Amino acid sequence: MANLAAVLFDMDGTLVDSEIIWEEFLRSECAKRGVLIDQQTREKMRGASRDFTANLMVELGTVKDLAGGYEFYAIVAKQVAQRIAEAPPFEPGAQELVHALHEAGIKIAIVSASPRGVIEPVADALGVVDLVVSGEDSELGKPWPDPYELALHKFNVGRANAVVLEDSINGVAAARGGGIAAMQISRQRAFATDPGILVVPSIAAVDQPLIEAWLESCRRRAVVG
Repeated sequence: MANLAAVLFDMDGTLVDSEIIWEEFLRSECAKRGVLIDQQTREKMRGASRDFTANLMVELGTVKDLAGGYEFYAIVAKQVAQRIAEAPPFEPGAQELVHALHEAGIKIAIVSASPRGVIEPVADALGVVDLVVSGEDSELGKPWPDPYELALHKFNVGRANAVVLEDSINGVAAARGGGIAAMQISRQRAFATDPGILVVPSIAAVDQPLIEAWLESCRRRAVVG
C-alpha cells in the first residue's frame, strides 16, 4: 500500500458548502454595477484565483480596470468571510474525514483560492489543520499547480505521497498539473482522458482506505510523481 503522507483539501465546495455564498455575493455586486452573471460564467469562476476573477470582471465590464477588479474581489471576499465565520457550512462527512486522517498521522492542508480571511474560520473550526495555503500565497493560483506545489514543499512531502480532494475543474487542473493524484467531488469527470482523477459523489463517500487505494492505483500506473 502506498505511503499516504498528506491530504490536500480544497475548501469551497469541498470542505464547506460555500460556493452558493460566493455566487450570492458575486451576483449581487455585479448586479449593482449593471452586469448579470450567467451560469456559464459562474462555472468558469468556481475555484478560480483572485487574479482570474479580477481579470474576468474587467472583461465583463463590471469594473474599468484591473485595480477595480481587485477591489471588487476584496468586497465580495469580505462578505463571504463574514458569512462563513458566523457558522462554517461544512459538507456532511467533511469534519469526520479530516479528523480521522489527522488521528492516523496524515498531514492536513487546506489549499484554496480564497483569501486567508475566508479560510481561517474554517481551519479554526476543524482544529487539526496543519497548513493553510490561500490565494494570496502563490504568484499563480488555480488552475496553475503552484498552490499545491507550495503545500507539498512546506510539508516536505513528495507528489507520490499525497492526494488532492477537489470539486472544481480549475482545482483538479491544478492538482493534475502538479502530478498529484486527485479525487474530484462531482457528478462529472473534469478531464475524461486523465487517468489520475477519481470521481466521487460527495466527501461523505471518501475515507482513508479509499484515498490510500486510489493513491496506490495511481502509483502503480505511474500517473503521479
